Amino acid sequence: MTDVQPQAADAASDPEAAPEAAPSLGTEAYTALKAEADGTERTFPVRDQTFHVVAELPGIVLLDLGVAADPAATPAEQLRAVREFLNAAITPEDQPAFERLLRTAAPIIKIDELNKIVEGLIEMVGGRPTE
Repeated sequence: MTDVQPQAADAASDPEAAPEAAPSLGTEAYTALKAEADGTERTFPVRDQTFHVVAELPGIVLLDLGVAADPAATPAEQLRAVREFLNAAITPEDQPAFERLLRTAAPIIKIDELNKIVEGLIEMVGGRPTE
């Protein structure tokens, strides 16, 4: 008799043994989709704080962001759409702390960092595939 060594599970026959495929979406969107599928909370870190993110946004909020991206949109329309998005993306319970951080962080959150926050939240909340 020959000594047979156990072999690693074949990825095709055992999905638990297969490593996760690299996400094609951005990291925040992938994490959000995975969390949604797992039923876990969706959170978004900003500096040393973490905020809860809504599971879904009203379609009108995403529509307003799309309209604001039009080159013909005025700066006021663009800013209003981004502001409404920020208000809608973070859960109502975490909204006061989120607002406080954006206004009073030290060092201050400048526009470039705020843009990264907005982009990350759009990717997380708006990056979901159409259902």
